[in-house]
Amino acid sequence: MTKQTKNGFVLCTIAVFATAGTLAAQQTMGPIGSVPNPRVVWSTPLFPLGGYAVNVDSYGAVGNGVHDDAPAARAAIAATPAGGTLLFSPGKTYLFGSLYTPNGPGGTLCSVYTANSIHIDLQGATVKAGSSLGPSGAMFCFWDIDGIYAYSKSKKYNTANINRGDTTITLDTPSQASTFTPGDIIYIQGETADVNDLGINQVLAANIGTGILTLAWPTGKSYTTTPMVADVQSLTRFDFSVSDGTILPGNVQVFGGAQITRSRFYNLNIFTDTSISEPFQLNDMLDSEYTNNVITTNEGPAIDFSARACTHCTATGNTLSIILSSSGAEPSFAVSSIAVSGEGSENALFLDNFMQSVGSSFVALDGLMLGGYDSVACGNTIIMGPSATGAAIDTSNHSTSPIVSANTIQSRAIYAIKLGATDLDTVTENTIVTSQAGIWVTAPALVAGGSISGMPTGYNGITIEGSTAQASVISGAKITAAVSGSSGSGIYVVHPGAQQTQTPLLTNNQILNYVIPIVF
Repeated sequence: MTKQTKNGFVLCTIAVFATAGTLAAQQTMGPIGSVPNPRVVWSTPLFPLGGYAVNVDSYGAVGNGVHDDAPAARAAIAATPAGGTLLFSPGKTYLFGSLYTPNGPGGTLCSVYTANSIHIDLQGATVKAGSSLGPSGAMFCFWDIDGIYAYSKSKKYNTANINRGDTTITLDTPSQASTFTPGDIIYIQGETADVNDLGINQVLAANIGTGILTLAWPTGKSYTTTPMVADVQSLTRFDFSVSDGTILPGNVQVFGGAQITRSRFYNLNIFTDTSISEPFQLNDMLDSEYTNNVITTNEGPAIDFSARACTHCTATGNTLSIILSSSGAEPSFAVSSIAVSGEGSENALFLDNFMQSVGSSFVALDGLMLGGYDSVACGNTIIMGPSATGAAIDTSNHSTSPIVSANTIQSRAIYAIKLGATDLDTVTENTIVTSQAGIWVTAPALVAGGSISGMPTGYNGITIEGSTAQASVISGAKITAAVSGSSGSGIYVVHPGAQQTQTPLLTNNQILNYVIPIVF
């Protein structure tokens, strides 16, 4: 995708280098300016073909779209050794019409699952879900039952109520902390209020004297009425890859008690109907890649990074579409998950994706919820349907130091971009066309370059609101209302009153068609 901004591809490259961190040893990139919106690529293939391969047809799969091929696929995947490849035959349609028991993580019913490090190559085949899977069933699950949710374990420890965002929990009996060691994986379950609603976490430290467990990441939800902390389990490194084929309708779900490493999903065409939400649910990923997938869903989100999310992950060149249902839909692409707002994500890169919501229904939330630490959205095209509360890009939910650069946004949401990171939003050279408001700044932000246009009369181009947002810098932006003589303002500063200690720095901005360009 060639960006029309004058230096969009340079900004994307800089953004990638600025957040790549420990990826440098694993990934290679072209020099700055060599190609528009350069993509992060693996320096070596994860699963080189030519290794041990197992074809599902050899285990009784028919591939006529009518016969239940799930038992054959389960047998074939069980016979695929770590590092091997599970193959489907080109041109065939495989029906997954039955479920594997016991349940998977969070009560998920799965048709075919594996805990091995393998490559699955659909080779252009179609895999579809039977009606028995239902809205909560998944066609492919990647998890280790014992290593993630310890269903075989009965030991649980009581603790006080847990609030969303807590980084420690205190056991009712301090000496029980002696059973936990750093690196242990635990899950948390509420006794009544959150029954069957589990949160996974990892122990960084356990204090035997106080019973305090220090967690690897903040809790994503609140747990009340005597929560329980389960006994510990561990999970070994887990790699896998899925490629080249069509999945409809159904789910692909990935769960890891410890972060699953170096996975790849690419060239997949996934379609789900109104009964399926979160068609691509990814949890606890590390150094993983999602490339050139086409995902269409009625419910959304098209891809959901649940729980702690991706660390050092890239999503590149994907086409994500939500066909809005009457009940609305969730974000088309979420850093981490909608449920936990992505506070555990780190260095997630979203490059050159196409995201759209289609239909006249109101979408409840956002197009791209950019959460976590040092996440980057660069070179994406986002077409956002009508929204009463959301934005095409939203950094206001547990986001730290996000970069939003060289994106193209067509928005009918209440805001095109909503900024509210905990420290600093960096927003550069974006092209925004909106039918409502442009950018809403609620925390310190640098907004540099780019253009905002299409605001009807009475709508602002940039609104700066809140005491911390007064530290923002708006520079070099071109802001154009839809018609000449519009009310509203190009830049509107809402003063925090007595709390105000500074005012935003506004420099070299071009504001057109507003009667009052700037309001302080």
